[in-house]
Amino acid sequence: DTMDVVQPVRILGPPPLPAKATYREAIGSLRAGYGLWVRAHKTVSLDTCWRSSRRGVRGSRWHQTATRSAVSFGAVGNATGAGSVIDPAMACGFWKAILSMLRAAELGTLAQSGHLERGASSGGHSISVQLGNGQEHRLEFISQDLLKWLREIEVSSEIT
Repeated sequence: DTMDVVQPVRILGPPPLPAKATYREAIGSLRAGYGLWVRAHKTVSLDTCWRSSRRGVRGSRWHQTATRSAVSFGAVGNATGAGSVIDPAMACGFWKAILSMLRAAELGTLAQSGHLERGASSGGHSISVQLGNGQEHRLEFISQDLLKWLREIEVSSEIT
């Protein structure tokens, strides 16, 4: 009990599937026409769903999922390509960081956390998350842990 008071234990399981996340970061502006400029974004998208079941396949729940990621650059609304399949361990780390942020937002402690990226509330970047068939959540505060996972996913993904 004393240990829980000093540092509470959090148990975060995998999210309800299918799970979708889209991270958007403003990187400048693009010329859309004569005298018309639009904001350019880097977009990292992840989709995690159950893998079709195969007989005799055993393992953790994360090994029974498939996660696709795609990175794109351009104006908002540009479609992403087919994307890349990412490692279950990387997907697990990413979704744990998302669930931790959603929990902090639910408790109202997200803005007070010392682990947030500075300037995140300025409109520079945001993440939209939808778990299962639930409501979509949009967060403008991004934790350092989540940024670390996004960088790893970006490096391992195809750029479209």
